[in-house]
Amino acid sequence: MPLAGDRLDWIALAQLLFSVVPTMVALRMGLPTFGARWLFGTIIVFVLADVFFRAPPADLVLVLGAMPALTLLRDLFFYNSVLILLAIPIANLVLRSPTDFKRLRTAGMLVFVFLAFFYWVVSFALSGDYSRNLRIGEMVLAAAAILVLAPRRQMLATAMFGVLITLIAIGLAFVGLSDRLSYAVIGGVLLGNPVTYGVPLAMMLALCIGDGGRWIMLQRRTGLRLAVCVIVGVLLLLSTSRASWLTAAVDLLLVLVLGGAQRKFILTSLAVLVFATVGVMQTTGGASLQGWFFRTFSPDRSLLQKTDGRSDQWMLFPLVMAHAPPWGFGPGRGRDVYARYSLLDEKVRFKRGNDMAWHSLYLQIGVELGVIGLAALLVLLGRTAWIAYRHWTWTGELVPLVGIMSFLVVAGTVSGMDPFAGMFLGFALVASSSRPRARRKRPRGGVRPLAAASQVSVPVGQ
Repeated sequence: MPLAGDRLDWIALAQLLFSVVPTMVALRMGLPTFGARWLFGTIIVFVLADVFFRAPPADLVLVLGAMPALTLLRDLFFYNSVLILLAIPIANLVLRSPTDFKRLRTAGMLVFVFLAFFYWVVSFALSGDYSRNLRIGEMVLAAAAILVLAPRRQMLATAMFGVLITLIAIGLAFVGLSDRLSYAVIGGVLLGNPVTYGVPLAMMLALCIGDGGRWIMLQRRTGLRLAVCVIVGVLLLLSTSRASWLTAAVDLLLVLVLGGAQRKFILTSLAVLVFATVGVMQTTGGASLQGWFFRTFSPDRSLLQKTDGRSDQWMLFPLVMAHAPPWGFGPGRGRDVYARYSLLDEKVRFKRGNDMAWHSLYLQIGVELGVIGLAALLVLLGRTAWIAYRHWTWTGELVPLVGIMSFLVVAGTVSGMDPFAGMFLGFALVASSSRPRARRKRPRGGVRPLAAASQVSVPVGQ
């Protein structure tokens, strides 16, 4: 289905490079505020230019590609600008393309949008803080972005290669500045988060190994695909994000078990990655990586130390739920509930008495919406997983199933209300938007060359 001979959108990639490279140079020079202004300023100009002078979804491709840098530097600009930058291209596309509106409706995305908006409105009303749970909009819009790009495979591939370029640029800007890649004090400002750097790397790894690399148009470029896998794998290790490591491990295991013909490529990639890792271990970054492996797996460290407080929140959760009404304490009140209940359990040591976000979507929904909300969430995600599984049996496409499994893992370690968790969810919902009308037998050990409805051609201008 790729358009124009599998060519990427080089205009979008040129815009991305013009925005991201000077930004990372500025960070390396210790000028984070200048870098943030350059990044957001150029992205805003390019998005507006694309809206008026280029066919959609070129503007959306640019925003998704730059997303790792946008989330990295959002604190130094307008924090919620990420939400706005996602909303403008999606609104532009949906208003100009009834086909895309129908696709979002078929996948149930309109229901997700309504529920997210309602959840935020009630959170604002109960807490008095407009920012409470506002980022759920980023998750939903990022999922919608993947859905509308999925039929335009060359545009989706451009966006994902943009993500890869941005992640590599961030890694080069941060290397040697601290013991964790993408997390350092630059120009007196603490920047970065290992999770928001590691999760998109896990996503890129999943796209590289899943379905023969077709989602990023590397199905006929085995050497380049292998190189991308190794680069992503090394950066993922250096991110020291345990949540991302777990997500990548689940993805690898799933593709190894169900991927059939992909096993040989995965094993080859792992072998090359081992050699690359041995080389990295000889550097200062390797010493830091060894330190984080020790912190994660050492028997001398407590579970609290290994999980950065997450274990204490899971331990406290039953006590909170025992006192919560069936509908929960209310949207937006999760932080206040943790501050109050963490003082009631002497075993809790993590931020006792402080307003803290719950480090899991399941915990947050359970506290704020009670057993009713948590059950509804689990049913919704379970249904999505079932549809993705059925999609695999019908078409042989595994990435939607990998997407929902990755989202389930990420949601267990962080709130999941961010663009990268949303992208995983978007890949999962591709199955809901393209269910075949009649069941087909899954090809043995491989992927059907033109797999079902997710490969339906949609002109770029629609």
